Amino acid sequence: MAEYYSYFHLAHLCSVFAMIALTAAAIVAPIPELRKRYLGLQGSAGLLAIIFGLGLTGILKTGFPLWVNVKIACWLLISILIGLAFRMPEKKGMLIGVLSVLVVITLSMVSFKPA
Repeated sequence: MAEYYSYFHLAHLCSVFAMIALTAAAIVAPIPELRKRYLGLQGSAGLLAIIFGLGLTGILKTGFPLWVNVKIACWLLISILIGLAFRMPEKKGMLIGVLSVLVVITLSMVSFKPA
């Protein structure tokens, strides 16, 4: 299974990037006509991110340490943000700030891997 690590890692990174990019795009320009498309694509990217992320934990045999649980929580919160972008378009600054903080937390968790 270790021979698939690079493929899982690349797929995970691409899906996470797509998820964050779609969320940011919806926050910056919440066009009501594109709501279903944004939600569908972001949901698909998020599902792929969690599938490949959990696949990576299986390949690496890390289990579920604190940093994995924090990343899953951030993933859920980022998934919620896209819905808020369409419900509260006047709060763009706050939503981008929350997205940025969640991305920094996620990157910190994967870089430092606490506990």
